[in-house]
Amino acid sequence: MIWILGGETEKKQGAWHELAEYVDAIDPFGRLLTNHSSHLRGALEGHAVFDFDMDATGHDSWKTVSQVLAKLRKSADDSPLKPFVSGESCYELHMQQNPDYLQRYQFWALMLAGAAGHTYGAAGIWHMGTPEEHGNWGGWDHQPYDLTTWNEGMHFPGSAQLGRGKALLESLPWQQFAEHPEWVGKDAFAAGIPGRVRVIYQPIRGVYQWGGIAMKGIQPGSWSAFYFDPVSGRRYDLGVHKLSGEWKSPNVPSPQDWVLVMERVNRSDKISSPAK
Repeated sequence: MIWILGGETEKKQGAWHELAEYVDAIDPFGRLLTNHSSHLRGALEGHAVFDFDMDATGHDSWKTVSQVLAKLRKSADDSPLKPFVSGESCYELHMQQNPDYLQRYQFWALMLAGAAGHTYGAAGIWHMGTPEEHGNWGGWDHQPYDLTTWNEGMHFPGSAQLGRGKALLESLPWQQFAEHPEWVGKDAFAAGIPGRVRVIYQPIRGVYQWGGIAMKGIQPGSWSAFYFDPVSGRRYDLGVHKLSGEWKSPNVPSPQDWVLVMERVNRSDKISSPAK
C-alpha cells in the first residue's frame, strides 16, 4: 500500500500539501507517500513528507525519454536525496507512438542511471478501451487517444520485454548499483559495483553493426560475461576472461540492442559438492 496524493498536480494548487501532511500524520503504519507530477516533489508545498519522487513526464517519444532522464539526474541532486521512480512516460503505442524498442531503451537507461523503479503502461489498458468505448473520459472533448482495446494492449511486446529485464536485474544486487558512465562510450549506459559486477546497455547502433562493447577501467582479475537479449531474454555465454583496464567484448549476436553482464570471478571461493 502506497499513498499517491494527487495526479498531474501543478505547483500552487491550493491545499494539496495540507492533505499530504494530514495523511502522513494519521497513517498508523508509516506507509510510503508520494505525488504523481511532472514537477516531482516540488509540485506541492510541504513536500518534506514525500518519501520518493514519482515522475509523470508524458508520452512524446524520444523527447520525453530525454526529459525523464534529465529529471532523474535533477532528483539525484536535490536535497535530501530520495528515490526516483519513473511513474508515467511513453506508454507503449499510446497515440501510435513509443514502440517496444523505445520501451526497452527507457527502461534500461533509467534503471542503469539510478532509478529506483519504472512504470510500464500501454495503449488500451490505462484508459480501459473497449470496442464500444475508447475510454478517454478526461479532456480533449472526449476525443480518443487510441482505438486500441485493453484486450489488444495487454499483448503488446514491450510488457514481456521489460518483465525479462526486471527478472535479470532482480538476479543481481541492483539496489547497490551506481551509475558509471566512465566505463563505456557516450552511446551506452553502465552501472554496477566496482570490482564486482557490471551491467551495460548498448542501444541499437544501426545495420551491420556487430562490433563488441568497449569497456574501460576494469579491475584486474577474472571476469565471467554474457550477452542478454532484452527482447527474448536469451543469454549468450561469453566465457571467463582475465582482464585489466580495457576490454572489447566479442561481436554481438545480431545488430540490435544488447545488455552485457560481467561478474568478477573470485577464485578463492570454496566450492561445495551438492548433498547426496
